[in-house]
Amino acid sequence: MSKNKKNEQKKERGARHLNIQVNNPLAGTDNPVPPNARIHDKYIYCGTEYYLYQSTYELKMEKEERWILEFNEDKIRETIEHPDCIYESNAPNPNFRENCNLFYKEWNNWISNENGDTISIRELKYLVIVIDIFNHRIITFYPSDKIKKGEKLWPI
Repeated sequence: MSKNKKNEQKKERGARHLNIQVNNPLAGTDNPVPPNARIHDKYIYCGTEYYLYQSTYELKMEKEERWILEFNEDKIRETIEHPDCIYESNAPNPNFRENCNLFYKEWNNWISNENGDTISIRELKYLVIVIDIFNHRIITFYPSDKIKKGEKLWPI
């Protein structure tokens, strides 16, 4: 395959996070959220709304490794709306890999308690938000010490 062809394919994959309406049953509706879903919060990236369902938020916040997010929920919004980089998922499930992107943002300081004290921990270098771009929903979010392997979509 020629280098130009590879670059074209990479640009097409990179643009996918901006054009997600293909074959979406909720596409073209005024509300891409199922009628019975409870929304925890709504975020906008490049003019597209993404939803964090209350059930997802509660389930993910129960996990011990996410304790730091209790005092840093604003970092979820900042990571989605102003990511440092976006990667295509490299999950083994092809549906997940095709539909999900990982938004990364580096954070040096985290609020560690209700008093606003800050800490810096090497294992908490990045906040990662996994977004199902096809269904406009946040799948999960977690702190990470590094950017995982995968195809970089943005910036190219």
